[in-house]
Amino acid sequence: RATALTGCYASVIGGTAAAKVVFSREVRKRANSDPRVKSMSAEVERSTDPASRTLLRARLAGVVQEVMLEYQAEVAAEFDAIHTVERALKVGSLEEIIEPAKLRPEIIRSLAEIR
Repeated sequence: RATALTGCYASVIGGTAAAKVVFSREVRKRANSDPRVKSMSAEVERSTDPASRTLLRARLAGVVQEVMLEYQAEVAAEFDAIHTVERALKVGSLEEIIEPAKLRPEIIRSLAEIR
């Protein structure tokens, strides 16, 4: 019997981990398309002075990291929005969804049924 608590997610992996591992290519694609990254990349390419170019590349790396984190959060939220317990119930992966306050009585009831 599969039961879940209200407010839980129904996936093997959470949205944050999925964004970092499973959807890392999508996150990088979004980040590379971001205007801030494009603008900073163009600035690096325009630079002809080696010292300035080195500094600009370091700034670009910081911008890319910041933007990647933003898109990881976005992809994680999209993933978690899809993998809800309500969806799992609808597709038959769960039998019911209960409120957390009712968990203990449900476990006791389920154990009593096993006897």
